[in-house]
Amino acid sequence: MSNASTLSSTKTFLEKSKRIFSLIEDDVKFIRMLLFIVGFAYFTFGITMFQSNLTSKSLFYEDMLIGVTSLLLVSLSFIIKIIKKNLLTIVYSVVFLIMIQSIDECSSNKFEINNTIALLLTFMVSSTAFRKPSILYIFLAFNSLVIIVVTNRITTELNPDIIATVFSSASIIIGITFGSKLRTQEKLKKSEDLFKNIFNESADANLMTKLDEMKIINCNKRAIELFEVSSMEELIGLDPIALQKNPFADSEIDRIKKQIKDNWGWSKEMEYNTRKGKTFWGNLEIRVVEYLNKPHLQIRITDISERKRMEKLLLAEKQVLEMASKDNDLTRALNHLVTNIEELSSGMRCAILKTNEESNLLNWYVAPNISQEFIKSIGDINISFSSISSGKAAMSKCNSYCNNVETNEEWKDFLVFARRYKIASCFSYPILSETGNVLGVFEAYYETAMEKPNAKDSEIITRIVNIISVLMEKDKAVTDNKLSLERIKTQNEELIKTNSELDRFVYSTSHDLRAPLMNVIGLVDIVELTITDEKPKKYLDMMRTNVTNLDNTIKEILEYSKNTRTEIEIEEVDMHEVTEEVLAGMQFMDGSERVEKKLNFDMQVPLYTDKTRLKVILNNLISNAVKYQNKKEPNPFVSIDAVVTNSKVEITIADNGIGITPQYQEKIFDMFYRATTQGSGSGLGLYILKETLNKINGKISVISTPNVGTTFKVEIPNVKLK
Repeated sequence: MSNASTLSSTKTFLEKSKRIFSLIEDDVKFIRMLLFIVGFAYFTFGITMFQSNLTSKSLFYEDMLIGVTSLLLVSLSFIIKIIKKNLLTIVYSVVFLIMIQSIDECSSNKFEINNTIALLLTFMVSSTAFRKPSILYIFLAFNSLVIIVVTNRITTELNPDIIATVFSSASIIIGITFGSKLRTQEKLKKSEDLFKNIFNESADANLMTKLDEMKIINCNKRAIELFEVSSMEELIGLDPIALQKNPFADSEIDRIKKQIKDNWGWSKEMEYNTRKGKTFWGNLEIRVVEYLNKPHLQIRITDISERKRMEKLLLAEKQVLEMASKDNDLTRALNHLVTNIEELSSGMRCAILKTNEESNLLNWYVAPNISQEFIKSIGDINISFSSISSGKAAMSKCNSYCNNVETNEEWKDFLVFARRYKIASCFSYPILSETGNVLGVFEAYYETAMEKPNAKDSEIITRIVNIISVLMEKDKAVTDNKLSLERIKTQNEELIKTNSELDRFVYSTSHDLRAPLMNVIGLVDIVELTITDEKPKKYLDMMRTNVTNLDNTIKEILEYSKNTRTEIEIEEVDMHEVTEEVLAGMQFMDGSERVEKKLNFDMQVPLYTDKTRLKVILNNLISNAVKYQNKKEPNPFVSIDAVVTNSKVEITIADNGIGITPQYQEKIFDMFYRATTQGSGSGLGLYILKETLNKINGKISVISTPNVGTTFKVEIPNVKLK
């Protein structure tokens, strides 16, 4: 083969193969075409050159081998899947084979300058076939090594070192140039593959449009499902705006484009129409992405219908709770709730029936969108409360009446009548209180016959029934409470009236009783002056004592009545003055002259309390000390100590009297209780004392030892300074 012909044939092949080697990735059609051209070229040119005596027989066999192999691989790729799958790898192998053949052909001509240039061009063009840097580097290293070995084993006009330097330099240049490009392309391919996977497998609907023309050029599976189309072709070519329920105006589109240009993207929640006419809420996101090495618009639509539905449900629940808390009429709040539920659940109409426990009936309570004729025709519904609360739903017209009720004779007429009002199915849910009492029934009506509501409707119904239960139970409790309050108010008024009448009776009677008693004592004194016999005088003394005791009892009753009826009057009180007044009233008390009175007052600040009640307290405690003195004690005494501070007055009254037995000490403040027979008390004194202290928020304690003495400690708030 002459140098000119070899160079010419090589150039022709390289020009054709260069265009073929620019194929896109591993596209099977391009690879088949590439192999076919290589096979046809080698087969045809090999025969032509051999017949023209331009090549040796061994080179002719090599040409035939490459040609036949390439054509055979093309044929087999149609029938053998493994060959079709690995065509790109096969192309790499053929390129290696072509390069080996080219080296062999050039070396047979002793590497003349034309052959060397042709081989170098083949070397460079063949390098463009590779799509991975690693295989390219292997190819360059392998062929450079083969060329260096071959040039050093043959006789050549060119210096082998020059050839080795040329091909080594070419390998480095090709490696740097093509390798860098391939690495970049490899990264871009991985990035694009990742984008395609995300785009196609995303749970959101993805649409792709050109940057300058808003027409859909690609979409994923989720977009096909969401917009209810059978294939991608139904969406390709559509303007995405046409899918919106309320399409963007031109001004809004311009604003969106500016937003996308200035920022990463744009988003908005809006409603969409499917191709079958259904409506759903979607979160729209638009952004610019690289797609097929060019900027495109990616439109992502996330189905947020369920979230919107729950938001609306929560809002309706909140509004209903607010309305129920402010409005005494629960029906307005429940009407609002039912209306919102019907909007959320397309095709469902609702009603709430309320129990009438007195007559075992369900009364229609709330049914805003149920025909009044239907309600009148059904009327009140007879139920069994126990069966509802047990969950067995054994009630006449509160069972689920669907297709299966057609087999029940008593339902046939009702179902025909119900369908006249577009009701084919009804499902009833008992509204129960926390204790299981029946408050009512929630009913869901549908225009289509079904065995049960769908999962979304069931979830909503369950939530709503719980809310209705709370509201109806609260409403029932409020109603019952109002009735109870009315009863309590009436009873209180009657009790106040009775107590007032009783107080007036006690006060009036006590005054009326004291007057004749005083007359009796006066008569006793007159009679006593007219007789000289000692025996009648003794009986007159006994009469005077008993009448005096009765008068003291009446006075105690008056004190008790006055304490309960009289309002507290706070004033500044002088402890010395009050105590002296109390002691002055006791100077004629039997045995008072024997008891020494010791006073000790520490008046740090002024005392503010109820003066009248303080006198009652001091009078009871001091008179008891006198009354229950120890007759065997030669020096009986009662000490009255008082300490006034900013917060209280502490009064201690101690004596060396007969004392109180321990087991009686807890009972001495009970009404009519007497711990001893000494004295002539009625058992009301300490009881009145305790009630008086309670009235002014005071407290009392006692320490007593029989035959040693008793100490009472009293604390009364210093009201004004507290």
